[in-house]
Amino acid sequence: MSTWFVASSSRLFATGDGGTRWRSTYIKQWRGGNIWSLTFSSAKVGVADVGGSPLYRTEDGGLTWSTIPLSAVTHSASATVDDFPTSGPVGPFGGSWRSLPAHVALPAGAEVTGLSCPSATSCVAIDNHGRAATFDGRSWSPGRTVDGAALEGVSCAPMLCAAVDGQGDVIVRRQGEWSSPQAALPGGAEDVSCSGGSCVAVGRSGAAVLGPKGWAGHELPGVALDEVSCTGRAFCLALGPDGVAEVYDGRGWSPAPPSVPAGARPLELMAESCGEPTFCVVVEPEGRVSFFLGNGWVTSTSPGWGSGALPFDPVEVSCYGPTLCAAANRDSVVSVLSMAGWLGPSVVGASRAPIFTSCPGPGACIALDGTGSTYRYMTAEGAQGASER
Repeated sequence: MSTWFVASSSRLFATGDGGTRWRSTYIKQWRGGNIWSLTFSSAKVGVADVGGSPLYRTEDGGLTWSTIPLSAVTHSASATVDDFPTSGPVGPFGGSWRSLPAHVALPAGAEVTGLSCPSATSCVAIDNHGRAATFDGRSWSPGRTVDGAALEGVSCAPMLCAAVDGQGDVIVRRQGEWSSPQAALPGGAEDVSCSGGSCVAVGRSGAAVLGPKGWAGHELPGVALDEVSCTGRAFCLALGPDGVAEVYDGRGWSPAPPSVPAGARPLELMAESCGEPTFCVVVEPEGRVSFFLGNGWVTSTSPGWGSGALPFDPVEVSCYGPTLCAAANRDSVVSVLSMAGWLGPSVVGASRAPIFTSCPGPGACIALDGTGSTYRYMTAEGAQGASER
C-alpha cells in the first residue's frame, strides 16, 4: 500500500510512493477545526470529520472537498464516522430491504441454516435437514438432500462451494455436484470459507486447505479456531476463543497483530467477514464492531447503532469490499454498514426467525430467513447501476 494521507489542523499531507515524497494541501474549510477522523477508501475518495457537522468528502485525493450533513451519514447521532474510522466513502443513501417473491421450499420441521452468494444471480442456501437449494436471482431450485446430517454453514466462490455439517464433516460442490462428507480436520471443522478457487476449513485442531488432492492440514499447534473468512488464495483471517486471530498468506499461518493491548479484555469475536485483506469486520456481542486492517485492529467503543437500539445477538456478517456489509441477528434483525455509517437495525420480514445475509456486489445484499423467505437490500447507488444494466 503506497498511498497514505495524514491530516494536521488545516493541512492534508499525502504520499503516493510509500512516504518517500509528500505533498501538502491547505484545506480552508477545515480551519479552526480538530481532525477527529480521516478515512480514504482509495487514492482519490476520502471522508474527514472535523469535529461535528458537516462532514467533508473528496473525490480527487484531497485537492477539493465538499460538505455532507451528518443526517446523510447515519440514523444514529451517536455513531458518526469517528466511531468507524476504517469505513468506506460516504455515498447516497436511501437503500432499503424489500421482500422478493422467491421462497425456499422446506419440508416440515426444516429451517434455513446458511446462505452464500458469490454473485447476485448465484446463491446457495442450506438447511438443518442436510438439504441445499440454489438461487438464480429470481427463484430458488427445489432443495435436494446432499448430506445425511444437518448442515450448519456454507461458503461459495464462483464454481465452488463448501458446507460444514453438524458432525464436523465438509461437503464440496463443484460443477453443480456435491461430494460425500469428508473429514477435513481431526476432530471436525467448525467453519469454512471459499474464495479464489480454493477453500479453507478451521476447527479445534487448526486449519486445512482444499487442494487438487483434497484437504491438506497446516499445523497450528494448540490453536483452536471457530471462524474463517478468505478473500482469495493468499489471505484468510481465522478467529478463535479469547481473541485468538490467525492470518493465512497462501503458504502458512501466523498470529495476527494483537487485537487488544496486553492485559486488556480480549475481543469476543463472534462473526466476521473480510471484504479485502485490509478490511475485515468482526461483530461482537451486543453489536460492538471491530475492524482488522491487515496490520492491526480498530475497535468501536459502542454498538454500531448507538443507544436505545434493538437488542442484537449476531449470527454472521457479510461484506463486499470495504463499502457494504450486512450484520445479521438471530431474530430477523439486520444492520447494514453502507458507505460511512451503520444503518439500522432493520427488522426484515415478520417471522422473527434467524436471518442470514450475503453481499455479492457493491450495492446489494441478499437475506434469507429461517423459513425460506428472501429479501434484497439495495443502496441508491446499487439501484442506479441495476437500472443502467
